[in-house]
Amino acid sequence: MYGTRIGAGRTAEIYEYGEQRVLKLYLPGMPEAQVEAEYRISQAACRAGVRTPMALARVRHDDRHGIVFEKIAGGTMLAALARRDGDVELESARMAQLHGEIHRIAVPGLPDQKSSLQDRIAHAPLLSDEVKKALGADAARSAR
Repeated sequence: MYGTRIGAGRTAEIYEYGEQRVLKLYLPGMPEAQVEAEYRISQAACRAGVRTPMALARVRHDDRHGIVFEKIAGGTMLAALARRDGDVELESARMAQLHGEIHRIAVPGLPDQKSSLQDRIAHAPLLSDEVKKALGADAARSAR
């Protein structure tokens, strides 16, 4: 079983899972296909050199899907900012640098991020056609 909860987000909770592992346990109702996609993407990104924890296994606890990741020591940027011992500008610059590094790494077999985002915008039920068109135009300009 899993141990103490050490984090939570919009779609999942993070638990200790043995000594060198954590469990990302998705909230009930999260589609299995979405969990499987994150598992595959996480493994591919790690193998391609992205500095990210390796996804080790998929698990199921009761009616919830989960992914076991290797545990990485240290705190998060968000936690540092919440404690007020992090500088917002410095942490923002670090986050931007890390995202830049990630997006420069080609990961074979993963969907194109811009195409995926455009598709999600096009099919977002809460956006008007006018907003979808404006966002699509913005995405097309940034792709150039």
